[in-house]
Amino acid sequence: MKELIRNTLIASFVLLSTSLFQSRASAETGDIISSFNVSAGWNVVGLTWVNGYLWAVDHGGYSPFSLRQLDIENGTIMRNITINSITDVMGAAWDGNYFWVVSHHTGLVSQIDIDGNIISSFQGPNLNTDEAGQEGLTWDGQYLWLADSDFDMIYQLTTDGTIVHSFPSPASEPQGLAWDGTYLWHFDNAVDQVYKLDPVDGTVLLSFPAPGNGEGDLAWHDGDLWLSRNSVSTIYQIEAGAQDADYDGVLDDDDLCPDTEFDFIVDSDGCSIDQLCSCEGPRETTNAWKNHGKFVSCTSKAAEDFVEQGLITEEEKDATVSEAAQLDCGKKNK
Repeated sequence: MKELIRNTLIASFVLLSTSLFQSRASAETGDIISSFNVSAGWNVVGLTWVNGYLWAVDHGGYSPFSLRQLDIENGTIMRNITINSITDVMGAAWDGNYFWVVSHHTGLVSQIDIDGNIISSFQGPNLNTDEAGQEGLTWDGQYLWLADSDFDMIYQLTTDGTIVHSFPSPASEPQGLAWDGTYLWHFDNAVDQVYKLDPVDGTVLLSFPAPGNGEGDLAWHDGDLWLSRNSVSTIYQIEAGAQDADYDGVLDDDDLCPDTEFDFIVDSDGCSIDQLCSCEGPRETTNAWKNHGKFVSCTSKAAEDFVEQGLITEEEKDATVSEAAQLDCGKKNK
């Protein structure tokens, strides 16, 4: 009897595990993988991951705000840090050593250590200090990114507040920001959308509806997005989709030519003609071209293959080969 119960429990566990695995395996971009509620009364408008743990900001209103380390299984508070001298916080980031938070009311961006001590601060780029409108932060490994809902802008900043780069947000109430190592993810509360942005110019690479309701923030961890929504006191783990770092339509796991330039035509291996026949020399070697003719011949063959695959026209092939013939690739210095 005990053996029967044991076998039944094992079979049930395997069935449950398989069901969960299949659910995750079939998840599409924007699908909710898991979620948990936080205590009623929280105003969760900041998220960041610190050394494998999720931390959330309790807004605080015009009272002191709190940073809280959470158990993602059930939302239990594992640690609480209250900072008395900063209020109305929306957005949080972790730079590997320190927290960064921004006050929506004053626009003040503050650096805080793991014990809650304020290390430094600077005024954000929005000078309308009556209601600064700055509502999201993330860290890209070198710079901070900040969302500003008054001017509908997203800024890249140094840690002393100098603007490095900026571009308009895709909608009218930019809030949450997260960095995946290559791209910027962004939540806008006005349209309830999550966007994946090109950090160079803010081009929207993809978007999907945000679950829940209310203000919130984004965080990135182990290939997934995490989104907080304060009106429903819920934090969501969201499928970010299979990664295609160079956006050539070939997933990274299958891409033989990573870092293809944006909008270049590629074959089924993710390679453009320029990558198959680089000016530096034959692909997958460190050798230079033996002569200019070898380079042009490679380009001609690759272009012909692209025609056969229906990727380019005969006219585009001829133009590509003509351009290659005019380059100096493979020519010996005299």
